[in-house]
Parts: sequence; structure tokens; C-alpha cells
Amino acid sequence: MAVTVFGLTHVIAGIDFADVQRDLGLAFLVGVGVLLVVGAGVRFAGSMVVGFAVLVGFLERIHREPYTGTDVRAATAEAIRVLQSGQNIYGHVFQDTSPPGDPFGYPIGEPGFYWIHQIFFDRIDLADKLSGLLIVLLLAALAPIVGTTRAALATMVYGTYSMAARFAVDGSNDTSFSFLIVVGLVLLVYSQSTSTRLRWRPILFILSAVFLGWAILFKQFAWFLYPYIMLALRQRQERWVLHAGIAIGGSVLIMLPFFIGEPVGTFRVLSRTAIDRDIWGLNIWSILKSFNPSLVEPFTPFITLPSVILTLIVFVVQLPRIGGDIGAAVLRGLLVMGTLLITSVWTTFPYYTGASAILAVAIALYGAPGLATSVDEYPRTWDGLLPPRLIRTIRRSSDRLWGKAAGS
Repeated sequence: MAVTVFGLTHVIAGIDFADVQRDLGLAFLVGVGVLLVVGAGVRFAGSMVVGFAVLVGFLERIHREPYTGTDVRAATAEAIRVLQSGQNIYGHVFQDTSPPGDPFGYPIGEPGFYWIHQIFFDRIDLADKLSGLLIVLLLAALAPIVGTTRAALATMVYGTYSMAARFAVDGSNDTSFSFLIVVGLVLLVYSQSTSTRLRWRPILFILSAVFLGWAILFKQFAWFLYPYIMLALRQRQERWVLHAGIAIGGSVLIMLPFFIGEPVGTFRVLSRTAIDRDIWGLNIWSILKSFNPSLVEPFTPFITLPSVILTLIVFVVQLPRIGGDIGAAVLRGLLVMGTLLITSVWTTFPYYTGASAILAVAIALYGAPGLATSVDEYPRTWDGLLPPRLIRTIRRSSDRLWGKAAGS
């Protein structure tokens, strides 16, 4: 009931009482109806709450028009044109970056993602808006796995987050990045669900590796999350070597031609930091600067290295603590990502809105029932998909590699 009340108050807050919008007015009536159904204890009330959460999330996003004046969107469009001409984007001198001449700041998966939208919709400015809408649906789609209560809470929290809706149309790319993470995680938990048909589980497992690998190729933030997901799969006795081989190995193979063609430019992008930026955004340094600028501004050039070291420490310290709970693993990855964000010199707000979608799916998955805990529950799912000899080789390699890691 609390989730429904929360969504209902969000709808009421958006209504113009002098001229009630028809869609919000209808949403208000739907919310009141769902509230009555929940109060009556009807059996399907949970599903109705999930549906109401989707409705609220859609209404928050559907009417927002994209803003096309950002350098991220313009640079991505230029990168697509460069790729279409057959050139290497990491050796190209960009004119639409800010300032002009700056290198393109993302791995190849980012322009590749928007290129698909360019092909099908002849525009890329709607990509993040569509990603935000799909994230709402994906969170709701977790209901058969984690239960309607968890799915409704995650969907409503993200759906009513106005800043996430706003920054899905501001020209940043963090919503699409988080979409790839969310769809990869949803596919992964469906591949492990005891309610999923056996023959579908290996297919969903591989698709999850493809999307999480795409996220690695999209933005460097994925490296804070994927190692923990990989370790969680290992703890669950899953085929983590196969998953990592597809996600990481595929990413390396795709980036390799660009690296060979422009090694310096590619490495500069992959190791990009904010060392040359001023203090800006939501981080500990900007907060301190608001009290006394002279306290932190002289040390701006020396902040990045301690920030990176602290982030690596947080990352390493948590490695032995990773269990088989995928939601907990993602939360630990977000802790590492958050450490970097709050200690960096320059932290733009879309970073946090992108993390909000990942946080929502992690909350839904944390400690969720309905997931297989051992590969022994579905060993037959891999029969026919991969040769038995290859499966045995993967198992032996996994055990040997993990044994060396555990002994070191």
C-alpha cells in the first residue's frame, strides 16, 4: 500500500488544479482504484501495483522532449559520421566536442548503440528517452522472479525519480548506459530462475553476457560492476568463465582493431580521468569549496590520484566478501562507483541518475527468492548448446583458475 500511496502523491504533485491534465487525472483515478483494491486484499493486487508503477514511470517521461544542444550528443553524432566514412574515431580531430579538438571520450560501444537508433529512427536524440521507458518496463518484468512487492518498489522508486527522467532527455548518455546494465542483469536472473524453462536458460545467460559486455564497451563505469557480478556467478557455481569470456573477451576483440590503428588515442580514452578539470558538480570537494574555496582550490591538480587509489582500495577490500547474491554484488559495485564519484574533481549529475537505475534493480534483486542456487538444478540446459567436451574444458579451466586465485 505504501508504494501505491507514494505513486499517488507523485501524480497529485504534477496536476495543475486550475486545468487538470487528462492523463494525470486518469492516473489519479487509477491510483485511487489500485489503493482500494490493495486495501480490500484482492489476490491480484500486487500485479496492479506493479502496473500502476509502470504507468507513473511512463507519465513522468513520455511528454519530455529531448534537448539536443549538448556536446555529448553532438560528439556522438560526429563519431557515427566518422565510423560511416570508415575512419578510426580515436584518431579523428573532433569539431563538436567541448572544447573543439578534444578526443572522443567513450569506447566504441557508445556510438554503436546510438548508430542503431540512427539506422531505425533516423535520429539519436530519442535513444535515452526510450532507454528510460524500457528500464521502467524491465524493473516491472522482475515481478515473476522477485515478487510483486520488490518489483513494484523498484519500479516506483525509479519511475518517480524526476531527475532521472529529466537527464534522459538532456543529451547525456548515462541512461542508455544504465539500460544496458539493467537488461543484462534482468536476463541473467531470468537465466537462473527456477520458473524459466530449461531450454531458455543458456540462451538468456549468453544474452546477458552480450549486454553486460556492451555496457563495458559503452562506458568505463561498467568495470566497477562486472567483476563483482562475475564473482557472484562463481559463488553460485555458474559458468562465470564463459560469461566473462563473452563479455570481456568480446569487448577486447571489438576494441582491438581501433587500438591497433590508434593505440595512443584509444588508450587515452580508456584511461580517461578528470585530472585536468576544475572542481565542479556534486562531490566532497565542491561541498568543501562552498564553505571556503581557498581550502581546496590550490590542491585541485593533486586530487585525482588519491581519489583513484581510494577507489581501488574499496574495490579490492570488497572482493573476498562477494557471495552468490547478485543484487548484493551490484550494490558493492555501486559503492565503488560512488566512492569515485564523491571523491572526484568533476562529477556531473547524470552520473548519479544513471546509477539510480542500477540501484533500483539491485534493490529488487537483493536477497530475492526464486533464483536457482546451484548449477546442478539445470545441468541439462547446456546440452546441445555447446559440445560436451568444450563444457568439460570450461569447467576444468574455471576450477583451475579459481583455485590459483584462491591460493594466492
